[in-house]
Amino acid sequence: MATPLGRKRTALTEKPMGGKEMCSISDICDLSSRYFFIHTVPFARLSSILENLLDAGVTPKDILKDVWVFRYNPQSIQSRLDLIKESGILGIKPWMVHCDMKILEM
Repeated sequence: MATPLGRKRTALTEKPMGGKEMCSISDICDLSSRYFFIHTVPFARLSSILENLLDAGVTPKDILKDVWVFRYNPQSIQSRLDLIKESGILGIKPWMVHCDMKILEM
């Protein structure tokens, strides 16, 4: 989606939370220069994962600290988020969707 200035939006600069941007374009540039894999992730997958995490209550700040979560399958992430919610774990963090299940069982 293009903005009025012709710049394309990314999943992380969309305004999913009451009109507030999750991060600036500068933050996105910084992330994409440090994590090259982010360029290969399809936009639909980025958006799906981001939406699932935000719906589960993961904060944008925590998502930006662990962008590795975008390397995983959205369905697997949703499945893990459902398990975490059922377990009654509060304060869900991105690392929880890709850690060993034994850690969550403690």
